[in-house]
Amino acid sequence: MAINHLIKLLVFTILQLLKSFFMNLTTKKQSYFLPFLIGTLFFSILFFSCKKDNLVNELEVYKGRYTWDFTVKKDNWWSNSTTTKPATNWNYTAEVEFTNEGKLLFFINGEEIHKTGYTIVEQNVYNNGTTVSLVIDPHKEDSKKLDLNNEVSFTLTNDTLSIDDYPGNSYDEYNSGTHYFIRN
Repeated sequence: MAINHLIKLLVFTILQLLKSFFMNLTTKKQSYFLPFLIGTLFFSILFFSCKKDNLVNELEVYKGRYTWDFTVKKDNWWSNSTTTKPATNWNYTAEVEFTNEGKLLFFINGEEIHKTGYTIVEQNVYNNGTTVSLVIDPHKEDSKKLDLNNEVSFTLTNDTLSIDDYPGNSYDEYNSGTHYFIRN
């Protein structure tokens, strides 16, 4: 629906620009309509071109802030044995927050290091609603301190959030595994 509205607005704006251009040629008057129209077109495209997803319905349970508690790492690729390490084994803390405004924030040692909007790619509900999985496409994947994948997967079971990419590969390449966060 927003795309149709944007196309109609674009066609209307082009027609108005042409009309204004030809009127100015015949009257030779200075018109403020053209800069106004160009500004309106620019801000309309900027506003409508960004798809903003929000956490609604069963995804509302994600809203809130989570603190990294422990990591489960597979010992080797050929077996199912794992090792669990508490987050206190590392020299930093990590947090994630899903805001009411549809933003995803990442924190290291209490400092916000990355903020992004996102598009929801996939969502699933399991175990009578106690487990909700979510795959997002972050609008901003990279910042100075964080390098997210094209898609980031989350699983929320009750108040425990699991993430494969953070703080692991995206922040600390030496910290691999599935990272578990507890709701604050």
